[in-house]
Amino acid sequence: MTDFDDIFNEMDVFYKKLMKKLFKEIDELEKTINGQGVGNEWKTRSIKTTHKKNYLGEGTTGLTEIPELPQVPRYVTEEPLEPLTDIIEEKGQVKICMELPAADKNDIKLTVSDGYAEIKTKNFQKSIRLPTKRLVVEKAFATYRNGVLQVTIPKAKLFFDRSGKKHVIELT
Repeated sequence: MTDFDDIFNEMDVFYKKLMKKLFKEIDELEKTINGQGVGNEWKTRSIKTTHKKNYLGEGTTGLTEIPELPQVPRYVTEEPLEPLTDIIEEKGQVKICMELPAADKNDIKLTVSDGYAEIKTKNFQKSIRLPTKRLVVEKAFATYRNGVLQVTIPKAKLFFDRSGKKHVIELT
C-alpha cells in the first residue's frame, strides 16, 4: 500500500464521519421544525435520492407584514449609462459600432483626429482612442440605423502625420 492509498483511506473515513454527523444534525433540525421550534404550522417531508437527502417545507412564517426592501440609492439610478461600443480593427479598416438608441441622427456629431474619434449627441460625449493613427480619415464614412452608429475608417498604406487636423464625418 502506498502513501497515497493511506491518505485516500483516511479521507474516506473522515468523509463518512462527516456525513453521519451532518445527517444527524439534519434529522434534529427536522424534529425541531415539526415539533417544538416552529410548531405545527410547518409541514416537512424528506426527499431521499442517491447520495442526497433533501427537505421540502410548507408553512407560514408568522410575519404580518412584508419587510421593506432596501432602497436603491438615487445616484445609482440617475447615473448616465455608457453606450455599448465595439472597436474592430480589420486588415484594411477600423470600425466603430456604438449603440445610441435614443439619439436623433441630426444630433450626432462625429470627428476624427490624431488617432481619436469623438462622438457627441445632445446628452452624451465620448472620445475613443483608435487602435492606429495610420488612417485615411478623408475616406471615412458613417451610418446610423436602428439606433446603431457604425463608423468605418480605411487604413492608410503609408503614415502621414496629420497632427491637429480634425475631420468631420457626415452620417448617411
